[in-house]
Parts: sequence; C-alpha cells; structure tokens
Amino acid sequence: MRLKRAFRVFLGILFLSLLTAPARGARIYEGPNGEIYMGDYLPRELKEQGYVPRSPDEEPGRKKEPLYPREGSYKNFLWKVQSRTTTVYVLGSIHVAKPGMYPLSPSIEEAYRKSGAIAVEANINMSHMIRNTSGIQKAFIDSALYPEGDIINNHISRKTYGLLDSRLRQMGTSLENMKSFRPWFLSMVLEGAGVARQGYSPEEGIDKYFLRKAEGRKKILELEGIDFQIEMFKRFTDKEQETMLLYTLQAREDSQVDDMVRAWARGDTRKMEELIFGDMQKDPELKPIFEKLFFERNRGMARKIEGYLAGKESILVIAGAGHMVGKRGIIQILRDKGYKVEQVTTVVKPAQAQGANQPVSVN
Repeated sequence: MRLKRAFRVFLGILFLSLLTAPARGARIYEGPNGEIYMGDYLPRELKEQGYVPRSPDEEPGRKKEPLYPREGSYKNFLWKVQSRTTTVYVLGSIHVAKPGMYPLSPSIEEAYRKSGAIAVEANINMSHMIRNTSGIQKAFIDSALYPEGDIINNHISRKTYGLLDSRLRQMGTSLENMKSFRPWFLSMVLEGAGVARQGYSPEEGIDKYFLRKAEGRKKILELEGIDFQIEMFKRFTDKEQETMLLYTLQAREDSQVDDMVRAWARGDTRKMEELIFGDMQKDPELKPIFEKLFFERNRGMARKIEGYLAGKESILVIAGAGHMVGKRGIIQILRDKGYKVEQVTTVVKPAQAQGANQPVSVN
C-alpha cells in the first residue's frame, strides 16, 4: 500500500517547523554515498572524505523557472475574509522553503502591512520558545518518548523494526540509540531529513519569514501552539503510528515539495488538494491519520478565526496550505458560516516587471 508522497512530505515539514533547524546561513554538504551534513562550514575531516556543497538550485543543466507568472494575473494562496466589523486575511503557508521563494507576491506583503497582528499555528520564534521551554519539554517527553522501561520494539512489527534499523544505520546511527522514541517521531525525523536533503529549511518558510518580520513590531497570536501540536500525537494509536513510519521507510525520496511550492505560488487549490489528499479515499488506513492531522485541526483553527472576525482588528492568519483546501478546509468552513470570502488576485504589468518573482500591481 502506497502512502501519498505529499502526505509524507507534510510529516517532514511539520517536524522541521516544530523542532530545531539549521542556521539561516547553513549550507548542505553531501558525502560520496549520499550522506548529508548541514552547517556554516565543512569540517576538514569531512572534506577529506569527499563531502561537497550541495545546492539543488545550481545543479548543471537545471533551468530555474520564475516562481510567479511574469504577465497577466494569478491567484495567491491568500484569502480576504470579511465580517461586519473587520477583515481577516488568511494565508496558506509553505512551512519550509528556499531563499528563491522571495520576494513574495505584493498581495501577500500588502495583507501583512494592513494587519495589526499575525496569527500562526505556533510561534516558533526562539524568544517565545525559550519563555515556554518547560511546557514544550513536557509535551515532547509525554508524546515522543515511551515511559521508562518501554521501548519501540514492543509496539512495531519485526518487519518495520528491521527497515527502521537499516535506515538509521545508513544515517550513521542505530535503532539501539533511538529505541525510546515513538514511531510518529522517528517518521518525522526521517522525513525531515529528506526534505532538508532537497535544500528546504523552515528558516526560509513563510511562517518563519513573517514571525521574524513581526517580532517586536506586531502582536503575534497562536492558533494552536507548539505544545498542542506535539501533544496531538498522543491520540495516535500504535497502529496509526506504525503506518506512518512504515510508509516513510518504504517510500522513495522525490521532489514533491517542488510541486507543492509551484501550486502555492499560483494559488492552485485544486492541485494542492490533489497533492496532499489524492489517495486518501483509496487507502482506508490513512483516513484516521488525516482526520487528526488536518480535519479536526481545521475546525479548531476556523473557530479561532471566527473569534478574530468578531473583533475590530485586521489580522493576517498564517497556517499550512493543506489546511485551506477541500470541502473540509478552513476556507470552506468560513464560507459555510456565511462570511464573505475572496481569493486574492495579483495583476502583473509586463512592461514594468523587473524580476522573476516581482509582480508590480495588486488587484
């Protein structure tokens, strides 16, 4: 049974966006057998082993395409939601990105300028995380680690155990060193590493971009919070966690994130829905996982947005693009509640366009 590749990518993105990430200036180096090292510089011993810088955007023969259309108009993954008292902008985010993602569409930047506050799934600014260290640590220990005396061997099949141990050895460690971790966490570790190997980092993600921009300048609200997002995995059964892990181990690495970024840049909600949810109806084992990762959270975040719409302040809401699409997505929930919802369009004037990612006028 095949797990939809975009769903596996989502797991890795969630892990990367919640936990530690390489420094903004860090580079990716690849060893002779595909090993990965990330850091500001390459240690001499690794250089002697044959590690070389890896930059997917600079691969020979690879043509770099403009992120946004250079003429005509295009939709953004951004919606303007209006109530009787205020306007809330809802932006679907890509949690990991590359520097080439920027500058963003002027429509998105204008929504930020017009908003008195931003609301994100979780505030991952370092200053906020330091202030809430104890709560985050408790959530992590309770959700990602087995109680003392229990190990992963007691919760997964021999087949999954063997595949996991083999993969970890390829990464320079072994399951013996990580047997206290639950399957959902190890699944995200593996997927996070895969996303990083493609050159993506949460430090370049849309959420992080606006969190840096807003810190000390605008209010930062949370739709959920880091501790909530980690603790939600406590509700996953052993079978669901092993399903996530096994599919991660059996799947090949690909460039699915690139497809998601292209769909995001053009506001293509149908393509994004296909990438993330395409196989859910075909695979019954995935349905409870999607229910917990997406649909339950969509309802909770929509309730938070309704609270903002009841106020008078304009707010820019930023949440993963997968939460926006489909009949059970946040946008449809808000429409069903009777709010005026409009997807924002950017109009490009070709004669004035000056860069691949620089449209010049907003509708």
